Amino acid sequence: MRELFALLKFVYIILLPKKFLSWQTCLLTCILLWLLALSQTDTQRDILASLGFLSLIAGLWFFLQERPFRIFGFSLGNWILSLFLAVFIAASLWGEVSYIPWVISPLIAALIAIVPELINSNFKLKLPDPHARARILILLLSHILLSCWIQFHFTINYWLSTQPDLVRQDFSNSVFVVKIQY
Repeated sequence: MRELFALLKFVYIILLPKKFLSWQTCLLTCILLWLLALSQTDTQRDILASLGFLSLIAGLWFFLQERPFRIFGFSLGNWILSLFLAVFIAASLWGEVSYIPWVISPLIAALIAIVPELINSNFKLKLPDPHARARILILLLSHILLSCWIQFHFTINYWLSTQPDLVRQDFSNSVFVVKIQY
């Protein structure tokens, strides 16, 4: 029993928000909305679950702002956040999570990285300096290219699964189809 109280005290200390707009507040809101969704009708449950997921995404954004997740000096916060947003968008619009979140996730990551540079503290559009514009353009175009390659991967896999005679063909001279053998 003492261990249970120690665990609850530890969770309470971690989740106690230090300020109103923090990841702890958003996470507690998410948990509350999901608990409320358990006892509602289908439509109300979907609305509350969606709001809870949006609150989770907001909490994740606040958390990644406080503690950036970096690998080899590269921040992966935008990518993590974009995957959550892409899953939410795909589940909300199409009712299923298929390959679509993987395709739109690089575009969302680029937008997450670009928008703060285009908006000032008064939430008005600002024109970045030429060096920043070039960096923004390279970032956007590289993410569009990555998204196209991911879509191309799923298209090739779909073709190979629906047309088995393609698998038997020789792709040894192909530039973009490489057969990987284990």
